[in-house]
Amino acid sequence: MKLNKKQVKRAVMVVALAAVVVVLREMGVITDAGSDSAGTEPAVAVGADARGEGRGGARGSAGVGTSDRLERAIDNEESGVMTDAKGVVVKVLPDDREGDRHQRFIIKLSSGRTVLIAHNIDLAPRVPIEEIDIVEVYGQFEWNDRGGVMHWTHHDPDGRHEDGWIRHEGSLYQ
Repeated sequence: MKLNKKQVKRAVMVVALAAVVVVLREMGVITDAGSDSAGTEPAVAVGADARGEGRGGARGSAGVGTSDRLERAIDNEESGVMTDAKGVVVKVLPDDREGDRHQRFIIKLSSGRTVLIAHNIDLAPRVPIEEIDIVEVYGQFEWNDRGGVMHWTHHDPDGRHEDGWIRHEGSLYQ
């Protein structure tokens, strides 16, 4: 049987995706908890300790447990909430260059919801992300009808706002 280019490309993508899922399961990033009823879609853990313990700046690390603070903020259309999330980068967008420059990308949460991340690259280093990377984010969530945006993912040079951060491949960007 001879495969055309489209079939070969599709087969390579399926094998690559399966390999990524295996690695993410071994890392504990994805679990079968929260998957769809057929069990075909693994869930990416979303974290935000409802008490805020261990959060903020380089001291904390984004949760990967059962907390649902970000999900509640989305459900309740809340804004101004400092929270964390963990998700898969599904889209890298062009930088926002109006005013302070922001690196922009979209992450997908375990619920299937998406959140825009707007990371101020005038105050913090650019995060070297690509689609399908896993990131942990701590910042201020603002609800909108597209799911919401997390910003303040950087330090505050004036010390008036709680510091945020992004963790990617073991490095902290703030």
